Amino acid sequence: MARGAVKQRAKQPKAAAPRRRQKQPKTWEEQLFFSRLRNHAKWMFVFLALVFGVGFVAFGVGTGSNGLSDVLKNNFLFGGSSSSGDVGKAQDRVKKHPNDAAGYLALSRALQAANKRDEAIVPMERYTRMRPKDADALRELASLYLTKGQLFQNQGQAAQAEAQASNAGTLFSPPASTKLGQALSQDPIYSAVSSLTNAKVTTAITGMQAAYGQAVATYKRLAAVNPKDSSAQFELAQTAEQTGDIATAIAAYKRFLVLAPQDPTAPAVRARIKQLQASQAKSGAPATG
Repeated sequence: MARGAVKQRAKQPKAAAPRRRQKQPKTWEEQLFFSRLRNHAKWMFVFLALVFGVGFVAFGVGTGSNGLSDVLKNNFLFGGSSSSGDVGKAQDRVKKHPNDAAGYLALSRALQAANKRDEAIVPMERYTRMRPKDADALRELASLYLTKGQLFQNQGQAAQAEAQASNAGTLFSPPASTKLGQALSQDPIYSAVSSLTNAKVTTAITGMQAAYGQAVATYKRLAAVNPKDSSAQFELAQTAEQTGDIATAIAAYKRFLVLAPQDPTAPAVRARIKQLQASQAKSGAPATG
């Protein structure tokens, strides 16, 4: 009996041991799971911090800038501070060698890289006068004039919107025949604002017409240099149509069809010619052959 009691006492720890071993794996797995969770959470916080950091840079939060677009514009698209240095070098080159055509081309390209496309027109114009058969430069010059015209067009549209906003109050004003209406119509502040907005519209329209007119003239030069270039004729027609020069547009469209009768746009061009001719006839303008 004593030996049996001893054996039972010796077996009790063995019976309890498996229960402890069963609990340990579960605890270890739980610890490992939460450890992995903490690790993933830590990297997630790092990722979110990077996202917010990049977001602040990209959108320029709190900086007053346009964010990533400004960074790309300054450092990649236009070369950042190096572009201004290129402009200075090109200007010095032109001063030292005023008869060097390549110098004017380099100056125009440097100004364009510095986002000064309006200023780039004069040296490019000078270059094309010195190298009148450079078709690529002529097309580039025409593009500069088109950009300038588009800027004036945008300014004109903004000025028109401003004028409409300033005149909105007149819709609810008393009739001009009444004393109150006469007093309001003679208001110096209203008159000054109206005159200012009208002047902005006039300036923008004048600048737009001049710029587009220069683009048409440049495309004519391009077409003369490459008389068999159908794309030059098409670009001339499109630009002339923008300026309201219907006769030039029709002639250029017809020349385009002669040079590229099988072009995919030919049917649309033929239809456009008929529309322009009808508009020309209605306005009483002389028809083109």
